[in-house]
This record gives sequence, structure tokens and C-alpha cells, in this order.
Amino acid sequence: MPGDQGRGAGRISLILIPLIYLILPNLPIWLFERKMALYPHGYINVECLLVGVLAVFLPRVLTFFLLIFEVCAAFVYLVCYTYQFSLSNLLASTHYLSLLPVGRRSVIFLVLLTIALLSAMAAFAIPRPEGPYRKFVAAILSLGACLFICLDTVDGQNPALPRDAARSMRRITISPLAELAKRSLFFRAVEASADKSKDTAMASASAAGIRFLEQRTSTKSPNVVLVLVESWGLFRDQRLADAITAGYQQPTIAAKYNVSFGTAPFPGLTVPGEARELCHSRVGFGIMNLTTAQEGDCLPAIFHSRGYQDIAVHGYVGEMFSRERWYKTIGFDQRWFGPDLEQLGLSRCDGAFPGVCDGDIADWIGRSLLSQTADQPRFVYWVTLNSHLPVSEPTFLPPDNVCASYSELKDSRPLCSWFRLISQVHRSVQRLALEGRDRSTVFILVGDHAPPFSNPHLRQLFSDSNVPYVILTPRDPGSSIAPIQHGGS
Repeated sequence: MPGDQGRGAGRISLILIPLIYLILPNLPIWLFERKMALYPHGYINVECLLVGVLAVFLPRVLTFFLLIFEVCAAFVYLVCYTYQFSLSNLLASTHYLSLLPVGRRSVIFLVLLTIALLSAMAAFAIPRPEGPYRKFVAAILSLGACLFICLDTVDGQNPALPRDAARSMRRITISPLAELAKRSLFFRAVEASADKSKDTAMASASAAGIRFLEQRTSTKSPNVVLVLVESWGLFRDQRLADAITAGYQQPTIAAKYNVSFGTAPFPGLTVPGEARELCHSRVGFGIMNLTTAQEGDCLPAIFHSRGYQDIAVHGYVGEMFSRERWYKTIGFDQRWFGPDLEQLGLSRCDGAFPGVCDGDIADWIGRSLLSQTADQPRFVYWVTLNSHLPVSEPTFLPPDNVCASYSELKDSRPLCSWFRLISQVHRSVQRLALEGRDRSTVFILVGDHAPPFSNPHLRQLFSDSNVPYVILTPRDPGSSIAPIQHGGS
């Protein structure tokens, strides 16, 4: 009987359609979470459930475009959340997609293709309920959304009604458009605050290095090496923080250097960290477009006025974040990037951004930039690369058991890999510091930002406001440098 068939199809739609809108829109994130190293932040997109409510009444074509828009918004939000981007930062970075590794670009293409296919399936291939069943399906989807939101609220995971503590690490729901809007308002407020204080000096590790130069009594200016260490965050656990910098306590270094430890505030990701250290400024991404007056306040200009040759080094391509351009405009005489260093025979390491190995760059700096006898002292600025998240197993490092001594490292492969990569940079600089050379050298190592691990437990291991630094200054009977703490440890 036609009527019985219609009722049977209607009953099936009461179960099938809610399940489809519950599962299909979330599949792209579930499928590619590991490949993209994204933290889902929630399992069920409640906004897609609401699209399902509208879908039983709207034309299929409109449903298709709504789903495409919603699932793409979810993907964009997860990238912003995982890597701590604002939406404007992410959009401004899209023209660097061609610089990403081929494998990473392929995954992005597969994500977008999957989103389109699943949205088409949900919009065009699913039988639509007829008559009163439309209202029943809409009611089930609406009640489902309300139920999941209530469960998050009870657990303390609802961002609108947060609690001091939650039972689970991840919440059930995600609302991408609402979260993106909230995140945009937050970053707009942060950028407005940064704009107001852009002319106010910002605490930095490099400021302590400048102080040493002003206090020295030797007539021969030392070289200065400033290392911005990718994703070197400040452990809240002092044991783990000390484990990274323990090598600086060895007697051979103590005999040659005064060693100072401290912390500096971090205002964002790597480029704002560069603005902090190079210009002592809160200008953030504005460092890419400084005025002539502002450029004069940055370290390349300051060191140049003192007779230094300024050299910038980075193991990736210079087009990323336009470093080749703005490194030149703020005054670096030489700029060495991955392709230049590979032509010299330096090795290439895999990672989030495959480029020249940090260990090779450290050796090259000591061999080529600091060992040459020159009339001019040198200011060398090096941004490391290999510890950029997501980190993979660093197979290019010799095997060690460093992680076995700490349960936090032993229980997390990503944290262990990050720890080994950060430790490698410090060991490389310690080797540089012990090499004999005609001109003494000041070494300043500082983190750019906390590592943006996708796992919230790992994020909580690090300070969300400060990064560590260590400064090595040559022992000079007539000069000293006091440890400087910025914002606490």
C-alpha cells in the first residue's frame, strides 16, 4: 500500500536523517585529525544539526551550500584553535600555502574534497521526509543539539557557562561559527591593546644582552648571537625546565661565561616573538611593515650603529611570512635561508616545515660566521625550525634515553620528540660556546611562544604567558649581567 510505504519511509527518516547529520559533517575532522595534527575540541558540530533542521524545509541546493560553509568553518576554527591563530592571521597566511610541503597540501586538498562529497551526500542523496515527519525529524535534531549542549554544561565544558574544573578533557559539542566570532572579538581586543602600546618597550631577553654591551669594559666588542628557539615554552614543572638547560651548569661553561636565566612575556606566535626580541615591541605582525622611525629602534639598526655586521639565519624559505623582505628593511646586511644553506651542503630535516637541520646551522654559524677573523663584530640572529609543531619522531637525532627519566616525557611521544629537538638546539649552542675564537661571543637563547600542542593536558604543562631564556656573557672582571625576571616563572 502506498500509504504504508510512505509511513515506513517516514519512520526510517526519523532515525536515518538525524544519524546522518550527526555523523557525516564531522567525518572530515575525524578522518584527518591525525594527518593535520588538529585538536577537535569537540566531537559533534551542533550547528550542523541545526542545518539539518533547516534542510527538511529548504531546497537541497541551499542545504548543500549551508553544509559546505558550516563544515569549512569547523575546519578553519580547528586550525585557528590548534595553532592559536586569529582568523585574520589565518586568512593572511593562505597565500603561503604553496610553500607548504607537498604532503601537507595534499592533505588539505583531500579534506576539502571530502567536505564537498559528504555535504553533497547529505544534501542530495538522503530521502527527505514528507508531511508530518518533517516536523518530527526537525524536533529530533533540535532536541539532540539541546541534549549535547546540556551534557557539556553539566560537565563544565560549555564555554558560555564554564566551571573551574571539568570531568573530561574534551567537550562533546563544537559551534564553529560562534567560536570563530568569539575568537575574532578576543583577538581584535588584543590587537587594539597592542596597537595602543606599540610604542612602549616590551620586556625581552635581548634587552639583557644590550645591557651587557653597555656595561662591558673590554675595548673589543664581542659577537652577539641571538637564537629564537621555535616553540620553546616555559615548563610549569621546574624539574623539566631545568632538564632542558642543565648543560649550561657544566664547569667548562661556568669557567668562560656568566650564565643568566629568566623569562619574557610572549604575545603570540613566532612573528610577534621576533618583534619582541628584535625591536622590544608589542607590534606583533606589524613588524612586517614598520615605519623608518620604528626600524631605527630595532636591533639591526642599533648594532649597525655600533659597528656590527648584521646577519639573519633561518632554515626555511625566506618567502614564508615575507621574512626575506622585512629582514632586509629592518637592516640585516646578510640573510641566509634554507635554499642558500642547502647549496652550501647543509643537511635537510623533515618536520612540519622541512628545512635545514638546526644542528647543521649551529655548526655552520660557528664555522663560518664566528670563526672568521674580521674587523667588524657580528650580530647573528637565528630562528630555529625543527621543533615547529606538529613534531614527528626526530629520526635524524642519535638515539638517547633522555625521556625515560621523566614520566611526562615517557608517556607522550610528541612531548618527548619536542623535548629532544629543543634540547638539541641548546646542546649545539653549548658546543659553540666552548669553541675557542679570536673574538668573544654573547649568546642569547629565548623561546618564541609556548608549544601549541593539540592535547590540552600537554598545553597545561607550559606557562600561557611567559617563555624562558638563557644568556651567556663572557667573563670579564669589569662587567657583569644580572639575571632578569619578566613576569615570573
